[in-house]
Amino acid sequence: MMFSRSVSPNEWLYIACDKLYPPFCIQMVLETEGKLNHERFLSAVAQASSQNPGSRLQLHRGRWVDSGACPPVHFIGRINVDTRELNRTPAFTRPLQISTGPTTEVLVCGESNPTIIFRASHSVMDARGLLFWVEEIFRAYRSEKLLGQPSHLTDIDLLRSIPSCAKPPHLDFKCSSPTGPARGIVSGTQWERISAARPVGSTPSILGAGIARMSGERRVSTTRFMIPVDLRRRDGELRSTANLSNPLILEVSADVGRGDVHKDIMERLSSRAEVWISPWSWLIGQSPTGWTAGVVRALQNWQLANNKFLFSAVLSHIGRTSLEYFSVEGLSARSLLVLCSSCRLILPELP
Repeated sequence: MMFSRSVSPNEWLYIACDKLYPPFCIQMVLETEGKLNHERFLSAVAQASSQNPGSRLQLHRGRWVDSGACPPVHFIGRINVDTRELNRTPAFTRPLQISTGPTTEVLVCGESNPTIIFRASHSVMDARGLLFWVEEIFRAYRSEKLLGQPSHLTDIDLLRSIPSCAKPPHLDFKCSSPTGPARGIVSGTQWERISAARPVGSTPSILGAGIARMSGERRVSTTRFMIPVDLRRRDGELRSTANLSNPLILEVSADVGRGDVHKDIMERLSSRAEVWISPWSWLIGQSPTGWTAGVVRALQNWQLANNKFLFSAVLSHIGRTSLEYFSVEGLSARSLLVLCSSCRLILPELP
C-alpha cells in the first residue's frame, strides 16, 4: 500500500515560505576523508528511501504521497564549506519541487575526501527527520538492518496525543534586532562557520546569553528566542522523518549568564512548555498557500520597517551526534554541519 499522510498546518506554512524564500530547505553537510564507493552509495540511498518513504514525498490533492521515485544523487565538483561559496553554488541553492518531486536529494562533491550534502524541503522534514534518513542511508551502506519509518503522525497529531498541553505563549511584535535595524530587505542567506577548540557546553544557552548581551548593548532589556524542540523525545519508540518539532519560547534578560539560560531551558522542558498548539493552526491549515505567503510577506515588510519582530533569533540545535554513524569502509566522517532554512519573519537562525 502506498505511503501517504496528511499535511500539518506548520507544513502548509513551510510550503508558503518556500514560495517566498526558496530553497526553504534543511541541509546537512558531511565532510569526509577517504573515497566513497559510488555504486554502493546509490544502492544505499535507494534502500533507505524505500524503507523511509518520507524521503520520497510529493504533494498531491492536499496530502503527502510517496512518489515511488528514489531521491536523486548528484555528483558534482568540490566545494569549500569554510567560505560563503555555498551561497553561490547553483546545486546547493536550487529549490526542491514540492508538487512534482523530488523533495529530497543528495549532492556528492568531489572524488577524494568528498563533501556529501543531504537536502530536504522543510515542508516534509525537520532536522531530526533528515538526520534519521541520513543514518538509514549509512546503515544500508554497511549492510545493516534498517529501522524504517512506519509512522504517519504529523506534529499536530503528536501534540494532541500528549497529555497536558501547555497554554500557547503570548507573542507580540516587541523584539528588536540584536544587530540593529535592518537596512532594507536582503535576499539570500548569510552563513558563517565558527569552530570551538573544545566542547563549550550547551550551544543554545551560550548563543542565547551572547545574543541577549548584544541586545543589551543596544538598550534592549529582553530578548526572545524560538528554540525548535524534537517531539520524538516524548515517545522513545517513534521513528519518523516528518516535521515533529515544536517551538519552545524563551525570553532572556540582558544581564543573565549562560548557566541561567541553560537552567531556564531545562526547567521549561521539564514542564512541557514546548507542547502547545498555535491558535492560528486551524486558519493556516484551511487557507490557500498563496494567501498565507501574502500574509507572511506583509508581516516581514512591516517588521523590517519598524524593527519590531516576533523573535530576536531562532536557536536550532540537534544535539551531539557521533560521527561513527557516518563512517564506512574506506570513508571516515570528519564533521557534520546542519544548515537551517531561513524564514525572514524571524531574525537570525543559528544552528
